Amino acid sequence: MRIPLLLLLFCFTFYKADAQNYSETIKKANSLYQSKDYNKSLALYEEAFKINTDEYVDIYNAACTAALANIPSKAFKYLNEAIDGGWTNVDHLKKDTDLESLHNNKNWTELFNKIQLKIDLKNLVPYRIKDKWGYSNSKGKLFIPAKYDSVNFFNEDNFFNKYVAINIINKKYCLISNDDKVIIPAQYEKLELIHKGLLIAKNKTKYGIINSKNKIVVPMIYDSIAENYEYSKNSSKEYYYLSKIGKDYFIIDAQFSVKKINKTDYDSKNHEYVMGYFPDDLKKLENEKWDYIKQNKRQIIENNKTEIDSFSTKPYEIWGAFSNLVKIYKNGKSGFVEIDELLKYKIEKLIVPQYDTIIDIRFDEPAMIPRFFLAKNGNKITVVDFNNNVLLPPIYEDYSKLGYRNIFIKDKGKYGYFDLETGTEIKPKYDFLKYSYDDLLKVKLKGKWGYINTTGFEYFKD
Repeated sequence: MRIPLLLLLFCFTFYKADAQNYSETIKKANSLYQSKDYNKSLALYEEAFKINTDEYVDIYNAACTAALANIPSKAFKYLNEAIDGGWTNVDHLKKDTDLESLHNNKNWTELFNKIQLKIDLKNLVPYRIKDKWGYSNSKGKLFIPAKYDSVNFFNEDNFFNKYVAINIINKKYCLISNDDKVIIPAQYEKLELIHKGLLIAKNKTKYGIINSKNKIVVPMIYDSIAENYEYSKNSSKEYYYLSKIGKDYFIIDAQFSVKKINKTDYDSKNHEYVMGYFPDDLKKLENEKWDYIKQNKRQIIENNKTEIDSFSTKPYEIWGAFSNLVKIYKNGKSGFVEIDELLKYKIEKLIVPQYDTIIDIRFDEPAMIPRFFLAKNGNKITVVDFNNNVLLPPIYEDYSKLGYRNIFIKDKGKYGYFDLETGTEIKPKYDFLKYSYDDLLKVKLKGKWGYINTTGFEYFKD
């Protein structure tokens, strides 16, 4: 039923007044807490919660006030409500002196168990046992049995209001929640979660779209379907789906109406462009510097002959978004300087040429300040920062990837991990290793994949 405009205005005014009353009441409750009038403060918190119970920080503060007022039943009530609302700061809970009166209460331990369970369920890790997959917490305690052929990480979905993952069991795709409840049963050859509880599904050889109740909303007649969106005139995102049957192309709008389009239009909507940015005035300045350096190369070397025999003007030996690091040579060894150093009569700051090869450099973004570099001497790699501190000693023969704080090391055909900030090391033992999710790495060992964390804990058993 359409709500009359007058009623809508009334509802909006009422909502705005409620929000203001809530805010003012909480402010008064906080003030009374500061003046240590805990009973009156608690009464105002409770008055505010008659208006709104969505702010878990305020609910936590009410719990603290109740504890200080020596009303443990209400303190635990609000602590539990805060946790249910999303509050999981265990470290703060342990240190909070407002809650000291609750420490000897039997409910205190149960509260921590509840928070830990919430944290565990939020951060489940794919765990493999032989050829089947389940999920464990960060310490390897299994929460979902190893019964799947393949699993994905759980991600929070606002439509379902829970953490969900698309997995494979008995060669069929399904959608489950992190409490191991089945949302979409395992009956499809493929599933892709898109938006508002919708999923692109494949049944045998054809694609369609289903909703969260496993009801078909777009018939499974298409050779392919891809989610997309466009910006309408008011700049809001309008979802649509590109689909194909044989040589025929279609666009399906958010209301699932189908319109045939030509291949050119299809290809255009299916293509994304990545634009770079380099200010013209900055580019002009860098070109002027390089022109000067190239023209005066012999004089620059003569002025600095104790530091350098030569320097490079080759594009692939110049680093940085603004071409500001230049490779230099001395006695057959490599180092580098910033371009502005070459403009001076005498170089004042440089990475001394002492490396056989400079392999790569990492910069802090967006200012693109050089952070550290990867080099090789003999048959060993090393990582050094720009204060000449050695971050990775020269003990490994190769690498596969250099990150902003770590490096994948390689030795005798095996892969490991080294944290450049902490010095934490996972010795090379894996057949392959790559980035995965948060602080997890995906590894291959004896022909099987699994996950490890950055301390080397393995989330698999054979």
